[in-house]
Amino acid sequence: MRSFEPVEIVPGAYQIRLPLPIRNLDHVYVYLFCSGSDNLLIDSGWNSDECFEALSRSLQIIGLPVAELKKVLVSHLHPDHFGLVGRIKKESLKCRIMMHKEEASNIKKNRKEYSALMIRLHEWLRTNGTPQSEVESMLSNSLALARTFDKINVDEVLVGGEVLKVGSRWRFRVLHTPGHTSGTICLLAGAKDDDSSKMFFSGDHILPSITPNISLSPLYTTSEDPLGDYLSSIRSLKAIRASLVLPSHEHVFSNLSKRIREIERHHKFRLQNTLNVLNREDGLKGLTAYETASHLRWHGGGWSKLDPWERRAAVLETLAHLEYLKIRGLVAKVETRTRERKRESETTIYISSKRHEWLREECSEPK
Repeated sequence: MRSFEPVEIVPGAYQIRLPLPIRNLDHVYVYLFCSGSDNLLIDSGWNSDECFEALSRSLQIIGLPVAELKKVLVSHLHPDHFGLVGRIKKESLKCRIMMHKEEASNIKKNRKEYSALMIRLHEWLRTNGTPQSEVESMLSNSLALARTFDKINVDEVLVGGEVLKVGSRWRFRVLHTPGHTSGTICLLAGAKDDDSSKMFFSGDHILPSITPNISLSPLYTTSEDPLGDYLSSIRSLKAIRASLVLPSHEHVFSNLSKRIREIERHHKFRLQNTLNVLNREDGLKGLTAYETASHLRWHGGGWSKLDPWERRAAVLETLAHLEYLKIRGLVAKVETRTRERKRESETTIYISSKRHEWLREECSEPK
């Protein structure tokens, strides 16, 4: 088991590093806030023995057994953030589980329901141009996650705007920030009557150097424009003043507004690059989301270097960018009929509708 020590960020606030079985993302941070006998754990980690042992050990070092956890807030419904909620609830029967109503509505009752959703998601990928052989590989990876499925019972559903209290010290303002998922939550945390100690839990919503995956898929239920939702969400946070930003990956950082500007620039560049690919490659026939994604640059390397999990994320993120452009009249979406394996099926293609630079100002690649 990999060994990580919890870090006390300020008195009563701890960062706990937990291991992940994901290439290029080997850990996730969860955060514990304590005040007297009260406490709040933000996120829980991956549902594995290694992760649960790491969480238990970190809590023991802090002096808080798992059985004494009072509240767990799930920032969003991804396996590295909610995976251990079921085990924690079994250890601490009185622990209250909280998440946004959009995430709570997407919880599946059992492995069969989860598997059915994954099959639907991968049919969506096929419709958007992913070759059948790759769809099968992606689906195999996704269905393997069903083995880690653990039913979640939510005790408190949040909508955003709530103020959560932990003992006499901590106050948390709940912020609904859709984009990465429909019900992603961020938190503005501060000690009572002390603005100088305010910290902003950004989760996956805002990371210090990488950007969260913004995907259009059947899993996203807020709207048909997840990228539009995401950009609106981060803009709404520009006025926040916090001494520290607490992300779920990479490292604690400061200057939230500067990072938001960098992320906005990244997506402007990606949108322009997407248009450039369509203009350069499509002629009059258009490109599928899969074909468009294969011409873009990705954090994990060139297209040939991406594994099935990474390609799935890339296609779904490309779809979010294509739909953003379609909604704003910059590309057209066309449904076509094709024959594959002796059966007729539907394929979605996108065609650039304006052959000029989308951005008036110079758009250079962000660092």
